[in-house]
Amino acid sequence: MQPPVLIVGAGPTGLTLALSLLTNGVSVRIIRKESTFAVGSRGSGIQPRTQELLKLFNIWSDMERRAFPPSLLKFHSAPEGPQPLQTVEMSVEMDSKPEYYRINTRYLGQGAQEEIYRAHLKDRFNVEVELGTEFRSLEQHPDYIVAHLVKHTPDGGEVPEEARFS
Repeated sequence: MQPPVLIVGAGPTGLTLALSLLTNGVSVRIIRKESTFAVGSRGSGIQPRTQELLKLFNIWSDMERRAFPPSLLKFHSAPEGPQPLQTVEMSVEMDSKPEYYRINTRYLGQGAQEEIYRAHLKDRFNVEVELGTEFRSLEQHPDYIVAHLVKHTPDGGEVPEEARFS
């Protein structure tokens, strides 16, 4: 049976949505157009409110073990410049206080964050990201929708698929 929710994209936002829905008893299907997972990072900062959300989903402890505090940013005139022109803090670390649950940003590369999300999704909910599956279009009907997808094969071929969601 087809899950009621299709999540297009397997970055931190899509994976957080999947974790939230699954935690609340809603089945999902997650697709990613690319045939591999991203290794680089578009953003590594995990803000305090995000940390709280991840704690609610029982995933923060795994991220926290690998995350690190802010580092210094050094600006050079050229890559081979001997001395930095300026050094600044990536973000200011504040002293913890009893009245604040979490107040400091932590950093962990996006690829590492996604790896932790995927492990939790698989281990706790038996849900995996479908690689090489592209969303093409949507047909809306009064009681359901049909998503037109394409599965990309290793030899460069395309296998069309229609998935019905109600």
